[in-house]
Amino acid sequence: MNISNIIAVDMATATSKMIISAIYQYDRGLKLRLLNAPESDEFTLWVEMCNSGDAVINNTVQYTGDDVELPEELLLNGRDVEIYLFIKGDGWGKTIMMINVRIDLRPST
Repeated sequence: MNISNIIAVDMATATSKMIISAIYQYDRGLKLRLLNAPESDEFTLWVEMCNSGDAVINNTVQYTGDDVELPEELLLNGRDVEIYLFIKGDGWGKTIMMINVRIDLRPST
């Protein structure tokens, strides 16, 4: 992550499982930017997000090429955020990447 609020992931060079380190619990307006995201008429790409340890994905967004905002509620509890990149076709689907965003705790203001 750089000084801006963008977490950039180059899907052409990234591994299928990666870790983004040290985002603070009360950071706001953070966005995921996917570079070289796969495109096809045969599938759609979905960004699914939850906290580490959750039994259910609670935020799902169809990827349109724009940056995807990380919901603040996923940061506020202080647990790491898990992002799954999922491609879905007609009658099939596959998780192609998992991104773990490490959350550092800090006192509230």
